[in-house]
Amino acid sequence: MREAARRTALRLTSVAMALLLGGLSCETDLVEDPGFQFWCGTRLCEWRTEQGEIRRTSTWHENDYGVELVGAPVLLAQPFDRGTGRCSLVEAVTKIDPEAEVFVEIDEDDDGIPEWERQLESSEDFIARSWEAEVNVSGENIITLDPDSDPPPGTASIRKVGDGDAIIARIRISRECSDD
Repeated sequence: MREAARRTALRLTSVAMALLLGGLSCETDLVEDPGFQFWCGTRLCEWRTEQGEIRRTSTWHENDYGVELVGAPVLLAQPFDRGTGRCSLVEAVTKIDPEAEVFVEIDEDDDGIPEWERQLESSEDFIARSWEAEVNVSGENIITLDPDSDPPPGTASIRKVGDGDAIIARIRISRECSDD
């Protein structure tokens, strides 16, 4: 009986440590559904199509879905809550024709002017790329008349201006720990 109680206590301690360590992660996603898996009919559930047309399509595997940006211009956007951190990791998995021009943008204060932007490279097959984006996603230095108010949300966007084919399998933006 005593051995069973000791094993149970050890299991509970292990679970508690796993939960504690899992909660200390330095990385937090800023956008929902980075893999474009959640569709509400013909539109994305988490991303807003602000301009143009999109459609669900297969990516590297027939059961892994992404978003095809149809024609041009196309603009997908998603607001994100700001938290702590000044550095974000932006990861993209894409297949883009050379004629298409597709950009990932971060508007840190949702004023319509992106503080960070990168053009996604063209490729004949799906490629993965990542960048560090030094933007103020923490809400610091935001002037407000109400000191108890939350900082305005930021916005992540995918913008297509060229007519070539473009499939986005993943756009992940996460806060990262810095060594400062």
